[in-house]
Amino acid sequence: MSEAGDRAATGHDGAVRLDARALVGELDARGIPALRSGLAALIDDGVLAPGSPLPTVREIAAELGIGVGTVAAVWAELRREGYLVTRRRGGSIVRGADAAGIRDLELRSAPADPALLPDLGAALAAVLAEHPVLPGVRSAEPLPALRRAAERHRPFAAESVAVVPSVRAALHLVVSALLPARPVIATVDPLCARTAAALAAMPAQLLPVDVDSEGPVPESLAAALAAGAELFAYQPAWSVPTGASLSAERAEALAVVVEAHPGARVFEENPAGPLRPDSPGLGALLPGRVLHAANTRRAFGAEPAAALLYGSAADLAAIGAVQRREGTLVGALSQLLLAQLLSDREVGAGLRRASAAYAVRHGALREGLNANGVDVAGDGYFLWVPVGDARRTARALAADGIRIAIGSHSSLGSRGRGRVRIGTTLAPAAGDESAALAGAVALAAS
Repeated sequence: MSEAGDRAATGHDGAVRLDARALVGELDARGIPALRSGLAALIDDGVLAPGSPLPTVREIAAELGIGVGTVAAVWAELRREGYLVTRRRGGSIVRGADAAGIRDLELRSAPADPALLPDLGAALAAVLAEHPVLPGVRSAEPLPALRRAAERHRPFAAESVAVVPSVRAALHLVVSALLPARPVIATVDPLCARTAAALAAMPAQLLPVDVDSEGPVPESLAAALAAGAELFAYQPAWSVPTGASLSAERAEALAVVVEAHPGARVFEENPAGPLRPDSPGLGALLPGRVLHAANTRRAFGAEPAAALLYGSAADLAAIGAVQRREGTLVGALSQLLLAQLLSDREVGAGLRRASAAYAVRHGALREGLNANGVDVAGDGYFLWVPVGDARRTARALAADGIRIAIGSHSSLGSRGRGRVRIGTTLAPAAGDESAALAGAVALAAS
């Protein structure tokens, strides 16, 4: 038996942990002087099995008589190469073969997973078979096929529906068509980073509204409306980045606040769109006062380049006039493709599977972080994670090939400090990969 085998200790979970002397002795017995290549060889050869705990950096440094920083640099290189995982509680372990996918993770945003998108080719073929000659588009009103599909997906009994290029375009159109030249806009903070950027680019005064686990805080919204806000913008379900969803009680409380300010409108975005058609909101409680934009990109991808906007007939007519003036009408092919996707039963079944898959990924990482002592909550497509230093956390994870966003990108003021935003749509599902990712984030967060 090798010296490593003689000096192995079995941990409480059954994994073999070598002490520093045994590990260095094994390297000497193999004639491997370099720590990085030697440890990689032990892992490649199966001497150190997946899940095996390793000696601490300090123990290795003391045994070799070298600096702790030198060993730490080797450990960091081995993590980047996919050999090791470092967890907040339990030090470094040999990464399992099925956990190598936590490298090169792009988690700064939460795009649709291409593997979960519907077959666009089949939908396009169906559209062209029925419409070999595409109709002309002269107004913002949806084509008949899209209108029928949109009405089946109405979030509330809205008077009318319009088709717009995107939810960001919808916000721009609402502000341009319905508000004064220099409006006052209330918005939740923290909020979607793209919405924050769009609002910051407008010639508007922005008033932040606090948000908690049940949605926007009524007292904070009341203060913003009393200060002159003419529009309140928020996400009623799975809000980005906090994951908060509007409770029934909170919706009623917010409606009372808005009713006290007759001139104010509400702009709400459903970030899930067709993935969550039952999104809560204020439309039913505030007839004629709410404009609701349904995001379709996470359900269907970048194409069709279209979103649906529900609201009063008068408001949407004014918005349509701006669309015609600005030349932002949505083309016939995008409209008909969206109608086909919204109406196809197989696509609908695929959306339910995708929604379930995203929920598993989000829940696995949230629970893994909680198990590592990081307090996170919420649902949806992002995690809003408290950290000691956001930039340092992001840099540490980037060194391991995990890219996340700092919280200040999702805030109009200081509410993003001490937070990072992690998209979960492309995160690994439950299992070793998710546990390894949670451990890496928890370690960096500390």
